[in-house]
Amino acid sequence: MQDGAMAIVCAIRPHDTYYFQNVIFEVGCTHYRVPKGCLDYKGTPFPDLFAPLTLKDDNGDYAEPIRLEGISEKQFEGFLRAVFPIFGTPFPTESVIGALELAVKWNFSKLQVDLTNQLEPSIKDLSLHETIRIARLSRKRKWLVDVFVDLIDHRKPLELVALMQNGIDASTVAKLLEIRERFANVSAKPSTESLVADCFSAELKNMGIWEFNTDTC
Repeated sequence: MQDGAMAIVCAIRPHDTYYFQNVIFEVGCTHYRVPKGCLDYKGTPFPDLFAPLTLKDDNGDYAEPIRLEGISEKQFEGFLRAVFPIFGTPFPTESVIGALELAVKWNFSKLQVDLTNQLEPSIKDLSLHETIRIARLSRKRKWLVDVFVDLIDHRKPLELVALMQNGIDASTVAKLLEIRERFANVSAKPSTESLVADCFSAELKNMGIWEFNTDTC
């Protein structure tokens, strides 16, 4: 203390933002201890999950773990990587997809957009089935139209049928086969993209429309 300076006496208090309360999640056989505030957003399930918790001690931590059912450890770890980035380390495509699945499940809309953008460079490397699934999950209209056009114009019919064996619904496969067969021998047919847009109009019209909440730190 400088000569003549007066000591300032104040009551120490926790900072409103930068004083994290930790919660423990249990997924599979693993516990994850993370800051509560980065997940506690209206419109997600977490406020209701946190409501019954009681504080364990004066440090602001909560005592009992929250058990999350129906998800895998890999999915949850990918989600945590997205919410709490580890700078300078790779974020594998598999982890990004796992994070996206939970961001959609839990309505972290801004995070969904960020993760979808991260998948852009690697979407071409995914299987046909996975591309369709991720395009629908992320509501990415262009990805879905592009893969449908590719299936109609460049793939063998058996590849379309094989999609059903990989979980793509029969209605989608039937529409793709119908477009392919109806216009196979037509010289002045409309563009395949316009045919896809017309045939799948009910699904495509709302893709790419997001309702944002303010999520993640």
